[in-house]
Amino acid sequence: MIEDEFNEEAYLPHEEFLEQYRIAYQNACKFHPRAMKLIEKRKNFIVIAEDEPYFRMAFDFIRAYELIKGRWLEEDELYYQEAIKRWFKLNN
Repeated sequence: MIEDEFNEEAYLPHEEFLEQYRIAYQNACKFHPRAMKLIEKRKNFIVIAEDEPYFRMAFDFIRAYELIKGRWLEEDELYYQEAIKRWFKLNN
């Protein structure tokens, strides 16, 4: 019977679950704020790992486009510079 299989101890109290969710969300926002913005807007997006050979080309394309549109922020540029440094380390 399904009711016998229910394990109440496997579930967190509602408040504890919400707190863990809040912490996970904050950590995700710190990891990659732009991805979180897209998720919040329910927009599809692609993910390119920084060790892929085309990472730099894709990131440079996005940066150029956003600069032309006037949507490239100082925060974006700082993230870009750090990402490109990591990319060079992985590919050299």
